[in-house]
Amino acid sequence: SCLQIAKAFGASQVIAVDVLDEKLQNATTLGATHTVNAANDDAVESIKEITDGRGVDVAIDALGKALTFSQCAKSVRDGGKAVMIGLAAMNVMGEVDITRLVRR
Repeated sequence: SCLQIAKAFGASQVIAVDVLDEKLQNATTLGATHTVNAANDDAVESIKEITDGRGVDVAIDALGKALTFSQCAKSVRDGGKAVMIGLAAMNVMGEVDITRLVRR
């Protein structure tokens, strides 16, 4: 899983985001140091709080929805990497702040 890979590569903080508590509990078992239930909390704001406002070095969107695409892009620190591996349905479009993407 992405969580186990992050831990294997030495990530000190591994943040799992989901809308189901059961999946978040499983994520903790697999190595997540923090969890965010996006049904109850703003995922991006929670990630920023956990990282003292910086954002994460690497964010992975494994779901492929427009919302999770946006959350992934907004969660990374300046110079960080947003990795999209989730396959969206046909014609699903994701928005990204082009200026932030290009300059940071």
